[in-house]
Amino acid sequence: MLLARLHWFCEALTSFPLQLTLGTIPFAIGFMIARMKWWAVAAGALVAINGLILLSGMPINRQSDVRDGPKLRIASANVRTDNRDHASFLKWAEAARPDVLAVLEVDARWANVLDELDFYPYQIVDSRNDNFGIALLSTQPFEMSRILFLADSDVPTIVARIRLEDETWTIIATHPLPPVGNDHWGARNRHLAALAALSKQQDGRVIICGDLNTSPWSPFFGDLLRDGRVKDSRAGFGYLGTWPDHQRLLWTPIDHILVSHGMVTTSRTVGPPIGSDHRPVSATIIDPSPK
Repeated sequence: MLLARLHWFCEALTSFPLQLTLGTIPFAIGFMIARMKWWAVAAGALVAINGLILLSGMPINRQSDVRDGPKLRIASANVRTDNRDHASFLKWAEAARPDVLAVLEVDARWANVLDELDFYPYQIVDSRNDNFGIALLSTQPFEMSRILFLADSDVPTIVARIRLEDETWTIIATHPLPPVGNDHWGARNRHLAALAALSKQQDGRVIICGDLNTSPWSPFFGDLLRDGRVKDSRAGFGYLGTWPDHQRLLWTPIDHILVSHGMVTTSRTVGPPIGSDHRPVSATIIDPSPK
């Protein structure tokens, strides 16, 4: 973890503390049985270190008993551009029916699929031929919406505002480049830094959602939380891995819903398979003390 700021591969290893913890336990036990004392100590230390890292990305504070205040049900789904299992996505969306839905990797074909969700009369769609098309769907009107390109990237981010009771909430949906290779790693890091600055600039409550291509154990994710003045809605709800869905032994949470401090998450779930390599995520957010 100390080396995660120095190289993309070192940071990638921080995404799998659960797997590293479970993977080193058999070695610790085996060395103990074989009475290989120092090897057992070393393996035990690795179990402890990885376990502590795992817990550091799973905060336990939660106030799910809060019921009063403006409430929003929000979800994010990376549908994967070449995924043709549209029926599974539509079935999930129709069953979940969040108030606001961010959809990632939207091309022209997926844009047509989104048109079938007629319970979302308000849609912002930027379809693209690469894997970075994006859409934001809502059951209620947007007071403002725009598409930005953070950190001089070619990757679109949607910023929109909706009104809940007497409050204005800003929704930011985004999908940075995957941090594989030094160039994309640097671009992803600049994107997250610009995202934090954008979040900090907003008046009122903020929700950031999307495939952020970073896990809770990355130091750059920590920077986003601190500098963007947001918190992880996963707090108190468990591990909630979302990717890669076709290799579940490697599951890690990279699809996120981040919320302003003071807001309360009363539910946080991972959805069923939708044919993508990602699972959708959903949350119910309440502001118990609206300003």
